[in-house]
Amino acid sequence: MTTPLSTSGYTLDDIYKDALKKLRDLHDAGSISVADFEIIMGTTRPQDVLASVNEAISNHSGADATAPERIFKVAKPMLERMERFGSALDILVTSLPQVAGFNPVGIIWGCLKFVICIARDISDSFDAVFQLLDRIQRSLPAWETYAKIFGSSDLQLLRTPLVNVYAQLMTISVQAVKFFDRSRPRTLGWSMRTSVENDFRPFISELERASKEIGISAHAEHMHQTHQAKRAQEAENFKAEEFRQELRLFVAKHQSINANSTDQTFAVAPSNHAPVDLLSPHYTGQVEELASLHRIFAEVQGNVPTRCAIYGMPGLGKTQLALQFAKISFDQSHYTYVFWTSATTIEKLNQGFVRILDLVGHSDKYHPDQNAKLTAARLWLENSAAQEDVNWLFVFDNLNSDSLVFLRENLPRKNARGNIIFTTRTEDLAKAAVTVAGTQHQILKLQIPKQHIAIELLMKSIGVEENNLNVSDLSKATEVVNSIGCLPLAIAQAASFMKQTHVTFDTLLSLYQSKHKINIIHWENNLSTYEEQSVAATFLAQLKRLHQVSADASNLLNVLSYFDPEGITVEIIIKGARHVLQSQNALVSTENNIRVTKSNLGNLLPKLKGTWKRLFRSKVYNEEIADKQVNIVNEEYSITLQLGQMATLICDTVQLFKAIQELQNLSLIEYQSHHDTHALHMHDLVQFVVQENTQKEDKSRKYFQCAVKLACAAFESIGDPTSRQTWKEYDMLVSHIQVLTKQWNIAYFNMNPQLNLACSGVATYLQHCGQYNEAETIYKSLLSKSDTQSSLPNSENLDIAQGLAIVYKLQGNYCEAEILNKQILEIQMQCFGVNHPETLKTIRSIASVYQFKGQYTEAIDLYKQILRWQNKNHGIDHIETLKTSVNLATVHNFQGNYNEAEYLYKKALTGFEEQMGVDHVGTLQVINGYANVKENQGQYTHAEALFVRALTGCQKQFGGDHPNTLGVTQGLASIYGRQGRYMEAEMLCKQVLTGRQKKMGDQHPDTLAIIHYLAIIYDKQKHHVEAEKLCKQILVEQKKNLGAHHLNTLRIMQLLAIVYHSLEQYYDAKTLLQQTLTEQEKSLGSEHPDTLVTIAKLAYAHQFLANYSEALALYIQALEGQEKKLGVEHPETLETVHDFASFYHMQKQYNEAERLYKRALEGRKKMLGDEHPDTLETSQKLTMLCWKSCMPKADRSDTYRRTYLF
Repeated sequence: MTTPLSTSGYTLDDIYKDALKKLRDLHDAGSISVADFEIIMGTTRPQDVLASVNEAISNHSGADATAPERIFKVAKPMLERMERFGSALDILVTSLPQVAGFNPVGIIWGCLKFVICIARDISDSFDAVFQLLDRIQRSLPAWETYAKIFGSSDLQLLRTPLVNVYAQLMTISVQAVKFFDRSRPRTLGWSMRTSVENDFRPFISELERASKEIGISAHAEHMHQTHQAKRAQEAENFKAEEFRQELRLFVAKHQSINANSTDQTFAVAPSNHAPVDLLSPHYTGQVEELASLHRIFAEVQGNVPTRCAIYGMPGLGKTQLALQFAKISFDQSHYTYVFWTSATTIEKLNQGFVRILDLVGHSDKYHPDQNAKLTAARLWLENSAAQEDVNWLFVFDNLNSDSLVFLRENLPRKNARGNIIFTTRTEDLAKAAVTVAGTQHQILKLQIPKQHIAIELLMKSIGVEENNLNVSDLSKATEVVNSIGCLPLAIAQAASFMKQTHVTFDTLLSLYQSKHKINIIHWENNLSTYEEQSVAATFLAQLKRLHQVSADASNLLNVLSYFDPEGITVEIIIKGARHVLQSQNALVSTENNIRVTKSNLGNLLPKLKGTWKRLFRSKVYNEEIADKQVNIVNEEYSITLQLGQMATLICDTVQLFKAIQELQNLSLIEYQSHHDTHALHMHDLVQFVVQENTQKEDKSRKYFQCAVKLACAAFESIGDPTSRQTWKEYDMLVSHIQVLTKQWNIAYFNMNPQLNLACSGVATYLQHCGQYNEAETIYKSLLSKSDTQSSLPNSENLDIAQGLAIVYKLQGNYCEAEILNKQILEIQMQCFGVNHPETLKTIRSIASVYQFKGQYTEAIDLYKQILRWQNKNHGIDHIETLKTSVNLATVHNFQGNYNEAEYLYKKALTGFEEQMGVDHVGTLQVINGYANVKENQGQYTHAEALFVRALTGCQKQFGGDHPNTLGVTQGLASIYGRQGRYMEAEMLCKQVLTGRQKKMGDQHPDTLAIIHYLAIIYDKQKHHVEAEKLCKQILVEQKKNLGAHHLNTLRIMQLLAIVYHSLEQYYDAKTLLQQTLTEQEKSLGSEHPDTLVTIAKLAYAHQFLANYSEALALYIQALEGQEKKLGVEHPETLETVHDFASFYHMQKQYNEAERLYKRALEGRKKMLGDEHPDTLETSQKLTMLCWKSCMPKADRSDTYRRTYLF
């Protein structure tokens, strides 16, 4: 029979004695042997329970203290290796020949396997015993503490569990002593009979059960003590309230006797009863919000109190704003009374309304009926206007939905001299609170403070003047406030942490950027004026409430926390969810409660689909991998079920928006709607706390995988990233793919094929949008992940490498593009052969790089090689053939072969319009190239029409700031400049320059090209100094990026020489022109249009240096070359004719000068128009010549009038 336990208070010694009594009863009943009971009775105090065990361990080890170490470091690895190769040795032994009917090697191997099993059991037993004893040693201090704290409790819940666990502990100690006291032979013999480890498993299970029971009982005891303390405090409060009530009755009785009027209200001085002591001394910012409150309450809403609800997420300082407004308004005598109450519960609201009666000295404050008091408070608020100069403000802090009905019944319905402020967390609740008789008063949304205000708040909170900070500390402070999302509560917490731990900004920032961030946001600021003392407590309370209200909303939040919190578009997650539900690869089985084990794995394998089936090898029953396979299947299946449930919720519009509403109600997300787009926004700290909470619950991997699969499904459903029709959806998805990829790279070492495919699509989208730097970063990341040895391309990542090569070319990094394309070509030649379409595309890319590098001969050879194959295999009208033709036409244009270029462009344009459509991107690019040819041919009107057509299409397809649009705009600016429309040209050049600097940077070749055009316009406008400055700036960059022999470099040298001539620096102009001419003849040839222009300008320089013979020879050479290459009416030819006429004019050879001036004038009128500046200049020169020559006056009058007008 069990000895009953005492119900009085107890100590640890009492527990020990009761445990011995219990063991004595078990001994008397025969459940414990005599030897075991003697060992138990050898202890005299609780601390001796494990002493005998430790002594047995020491005796077991003996003089050789390293024996356990050898077991763990030598024996266990040896056993593991022997077990690992056991299957292979089984096969080997069975294949050996038998001797006399038996296999001797097999017998030896069988004995060895038997010994291995025994050794494994002994090794596992040592592990189990040591772990068990370690757990007991760690638990003893806690149990002793429980006995001290709860020993005097009237419940006595812990006494029996503690007695049981100490009795169990003594029994375990006996078994451990016997185990360690055995000799090695005895231990070996015992293990041969039975598993030693199994002897201790019941003790382990029983100890776990007892420990759990102690924990539950200790919690119950703690709750009981807390309840008792609360009841005692309530009793004391009740006695104090009774005393105060008697005192009030006494005072009221004597005051009523001496009262001279029958008024119900005593004369009480104006007072502010808001808890202004909670106002932070470091309060800053919110100036605009304070001004808004003053403006709102300055407006009268009829004869009703004006209401305003301040709403926003937790930690923004809504209460601080209301306190500041109350204090300022009362100090400025705007209100006679300021009332304040918490609106979190109806009980607190009751107290707040009744308190008004006390504060204003109302006679009904002692009324026994609570409802009567509420009515009296409401009537006083409504009728206080009858008293002279009585204005009041009533603030209801932290309003929630449970309190709203109560307030609607008890808030005053009239009195324009009263104002009401609510603080709450959601917009819907704010609107409901300010709605009065069908009229909605004002609401005020509290936003996250701007960065400079957040820094100012941090500086004030730590007691440092912002002006005293050095640049480095200010930068660190900026990073700190950004890392916590500029949330005032988090800033106050960070400041408290800095002050109490004396850490620097560097240390604090490093903590925020490490795994210790969660510890900081859990830091309790005991001196905080906020309701919650830590960020974590604020948001964890919301998460706990969310889980109680809606598990679906909680799961949705957990998944969304892994997306980019700045803008989670609802349409995108719906698209991804629909794609998930339509996909069949996510299903393992139609059963909802399937559980995979090693026994049914073989039967389930045929049912597995998609990527899951690839997780398994052919030998699924191999014991070495079966456990891992089972875990993988079950984990993946759990994720799939969660994803399916999540997708079902998202696709159900009603349930989705119901979940979103729950998240809004708890201020965990912000919902915004704009036209046909709906987006969710989550604060960075909310995201961080949610992720940490899922990790704590060991569910982070499941939710993260769901987020990845959902985003990748959305990507797969969008479509072609090169099509502008999909760009809006890609723009919504890009940041989420990037955030998920970053998190994946941190969490896992292996690649996710779906995520990599999505990243590749995002890079393609960014490339076509003109965001080259962002695309380059993604391509490089994918390339490095696909080959762990290096970032070189291989047969598996050619698409990524090709994308990166294109980006390099678009960035102007031509050398990198050439190197990468050649590496790709080498692999394609090995894998596909020289005539494969993909190989030819790479050859075309290399030719394009040559083209941009100015290596025109090499580019033309490659283009012609590709065209021969395409004409033969695709036909001359195939779209790929036409693309190569366009590339070849572009090179001809650069080489000055304008007729060949025009032929190819016209042919390609016809094919593109027929096959791709008139508004296709490729068609627009062909039109732009064709317009460039027409410009170079001097057909400016035709070129302008083509540029306008291309620009209209590009603006429609890409928008105004896309690189393609900017390129066409540059062409149109060039045409305007050639037409003499310098103001329009300058405006377009500056527009393109701004766009390219933003998109591509200052050093990009296209940026330098538009600066070149701007310098030309400045020179034409006689702004020669500005033009010179730009030319010198460009020339340095062109030589560095493209080399001294590149076409663009030579053109800027030519322009700088022309500017020198305009500045009358003739010698500098001649020197630079001679240098330019030498390079052009070497790179472009003596008949290139650019070379001929340089010859003409060099002749012009010699003319002003009085080197007339050299000038004459050069003029003749240039004019003959231009007439042959460009035609007699080309604007550049006519410019040379004009300059040649000025040469004769200067030489006083008036007849030759007159002939050439007239030729230039007639040509310019025809090609440029009568009002073109060049036409007017020639007309002026001819007039001057007329006056100097012997021309009759009658022939001079018309020319003179034109010159005068000019």
